[in-house]
Amino acid sequence: MIKITVFGATGRTGRAVISLALTQGMEVAAYARKAAALQELAGRITINEGSLDDADRIAGAISHTDAVVIAFGPRKGGPQVFCAHATQLIVSAMKEQRVRRLVCVTGALVGEQYPSRGLFYRAMRRLLVRKAPHLMLDRDGQETIVMNSGLDWTVFKPPRLMNGADRPGTQLGSELAIGPAARTTVGSLATAILGELLGSQFVRKVVFIRS
Repeated sequence: MIKITVFGATGRTGRAVISLALTQGMEVAAYARKAAALQELAGRITINEGSLDDADRIAGAISHTDAVVIAFGPRKGGPQVFCAHATQLIVSAMKEQRVRRLVCVTGALVGEQYPSRGLFYRAMRRLLVRKAPHLMLDRDGQETIVMNSGLDWTVFKPPRLMNGADRPGTQLGSELAIGPAARTTVGSLATAILGELLGSQFVRKVVFIRS
């Protein structure tokens, strides 16, 4: 049985990954600031409560896991700059415990490179860099930490993320074109993440996704 640890477990993507992993017979550990937010899953998963700057609790959540999924990001009304630091703590804990497999969700606007990102998304990124430089530096830094970690990583870069189940025909690829109409559902993203954990098609690659 595969065991995964999900950081960002209370968000849309984290919850979708957990739900799908349970249907696949996986063992799931979740890390959340408040365990009560996952109370409906008590007894079905292991719930670890702690902040994303607590290295000891993060290490405890990773103990005896096979793979880690990072699905956190800034939320309205919450802390905006924390992703790079938290990701570094997770990566360090994984190395100490010899956990190799990491899947991290960032976004289509994160990172300077990626020529497949169309003019619309390039313009949107330039706008965000001007309006929220601290936020973009944090997300860019997070992605860089993962890519330089030496772990068996995969970075998923969804465009506009909508609620909804997995959509047939969802496309994945490192050079997939992302234009103004690009979007995907949280169900499709979760399916792609679980598929990658089971199949390892995109190890040490970034993956754009659109439905």
